[in-house]
Amino acid sequence: MPLAVVGEAAAQNEQFIPSLVYRTGAYAPNGIPFANGLADYYKLVNERDGGINGVKIVFEECDTGYATDRGVECYERLKGKGPTGAAYVIPLSTGITFALTEKAPIDKLIITTTIPLTAERAKCQKIVVLSVARLLGQAIRSIHEE
Repeated sequence: MPLAVVGEAAAQNEQFIPSLVYRTGAYAPNGIPFANGLADYYKLVNERDGGINGVKIVFEECDTGYATDRGVECYERLKGKGPTGAAYVIPLSTGITFALTEKAPIDKLIITTTIPLTAERAKCQKIVVLSVARLLGQAIRSIHEE
């Protein structure tokens, strides 16, 4: 059962984010705490900060069970929700990530992942690697200086 399911975004000051999680299946012991933490974070940003630059995060969970076919089904069902469609998707699975690398550029949807880019995948002109190293460095520095 999903932890948090929020209805479709009705206002332009909301951004929909699909939450592909795995609360069931063999990897559920790892997936449940991640899903809970992600839902709590989205709620915190909305309640504490009023969203991101005034834009509230609206999300809906879809349980993939860590199965590629279910992950693709979740992606297809949720990618167009909200007034502007999904902002990005975190597949949380190598299989789902690879299955979406052909779909997401066509849909103009960002996939965030930590899967290393292999030489074969690097040849795909649809994949653009954006580093968050600088952002993480700034966050660590900021935490340390507080």
